[in-house]
Amino acid sequence: MFGRRSTTEALVVGAGPVGLFAALQLARQGVEVEIIDSQWRTAARSYALALHPQTLQLFDDLALTEPLLEHGRKVESVGFYDRKGREAAVDLRHLSDAYRYALVLPQSQLEAKLEEQLEAAGVKVKWNHRLAGLELNGGFVEATIQRLGKDSTGYSVSSTEWVVEKTLTTEANFVFGADGCNSAVRRLAGISFEDLGNSQQFAVFECGTDRDAGSEVRVVLEEQETSVYWPLSGDRFRWSFGLSGVDTPDERVKHRLAVQIGEQTLPYLSPENLTELLAERAPWFEAPVGEIFWSVGVQFDQRLATEFGCGRVSLLGDAAHMAGPVGVQSMNVGFAEAMELASLVTALIKRDAPKDSIDSYDRERASGWRRLLGLDSSPVADESASDWIRHRADRIPACIPASGEMLGQALEGLGLKLG
Repeated sequence: MFGRRSTTEALVVGAGPVGLFAALQLARQGVEVEIIDSQWRTAARSYALALHPQTLQLFDDLALTEPLLEHGRKVESVGFYDRKGREAAVDLRHLSDAYRYALVLPQSQLEAKLEEQLEAAGVKVKWNHRLAGLELNGGFVEATIQRLGKDSTGYSVSSTEWVVEKTLTTEANFVFGADGCNSAVRRLAGISFEDLGNSQQFAVFECGTDRDAGSEVRVVLEEQETSVYWPLSGDRFRWSFGLSGVDTPDERVKHRLAVQIGEQTLPYLSPENLTELLAERAPWFEAPVGEIFWSVGVQFDQRLATEFGCGRVSLLGDAAHMAGPVGVQSMNVGFAEAMELASLVTALIKRDAPKDSIDSYDRERASGWRRLLGLDSSPVADESASDWIRHRADRIPACIPASGEMLGQALEGLGLKLG
């Protein structure tokens, strides 16, 4: 069934953290905005989990940081380890005068706060709305949107599936694609997503403990594998162990199931395997492991969009770039992208700014990501870098919860500089 035709100044596709933040920025700058997502709600668990110091500064502009602090844990340092122990560290307190730490925060709580603020600004997320088509029509973009609903079927065994209830059309001056690694916006705009290789599989465990989880992120860099420990709020912590030679689902499936995802059994998510991984990777780790609250097997691909935009359509966050999960850089840089792009679009709509400003944004962001991912050059070590750091220099930038100038400062403290 075909429904109404509507207009808006900006359409945001994807109501994850970056999409919600982009919509909030636009709304608070007086731009008429609509935001849709094919899912039925925000995230239920803490997947992407750390806000960089510069992200906390960005959030300050929207009065978001203070409400989040009570739900998170402050992380003041990043320690670099191998199985023998600590080899180096980055002190996050030296990177920013405003926020001298990263904030570990469940994605579910972050999204809930962003959605709350967005509703206070007069914008409600249209859940169960899927983008089905994009067409550039000169001064606007015509978006075809499918509203989804549940349809119960079966007699003796009842089942429920999502069906298209109505097809809608929205004319938008600009479209923001913040709809993740499988972005419909990117696909419909005809933008390629370059596979850079270096796929990483991880087994992730979120556990309880009767010890204080501390204020240090611990990154374990063995010859082939990367693992990371994150202290969480309360009496919880998370370990993510890089794995070789295992198969994980093609898509990021996020369930509580400990040993099975969908129809696939993943034996490396068992409690016994957690014990073995800790003994192998981090024998120095002394905190007792209590209940395993949830675990997941996930694959991270390193990808980069060949373009960050096409005319009136732009990409943000995971829709434009995918990096390793350790430094949580894709999401955090996505916030900076959202703020910059929202300001550019506001200027175009409200003040008739030059049309090529978005083209410049696309070029600069693509170039910045190539540098961050080390595609054009490798980090350079100076005489102060230890042999341990020199041997792992290519892997270290992606492990630090910082970007831009702050990432540069953090690397300098280790004797490294991005090429």
